[in-house]
Amino acid sequence: MAERRIETARLLLRGPQDSDLAWQLQWLNTRSVMRFLGGERSADQVTHSFALNAAAWEQGEPAFWTVLLRESGELAGRCGLSRIKEEPAPLPIRG
Repeated sequence: MAERRIETARLLLRGPQDSDLAWQLQWLNTRSVMRFLGGERSADQVTHSFALNAAAWEQGEPAFWTVLLRESGELAGRCGLSRIKEEPAPLPIRG
């Protein structure tokens, strides 16, 4: 599959890479980031979700993009869509 990327004047969006996992564990799995997203998760849970997202990305399914600052290459976050499979999600929006 051809590499999918989106570039703007300030940002680069690309698919997940293995090296993103450590950053995600350190910077995204925090109380302040996760407070409205179900709370902090264990490293195993984050790793599992990361693997599911990477597999979805490879299969061309809805997935999260990794966002980098274009000038420095510094990771800035994630954005995108994913299927909701969690029990608390209302039935009409579960994937």
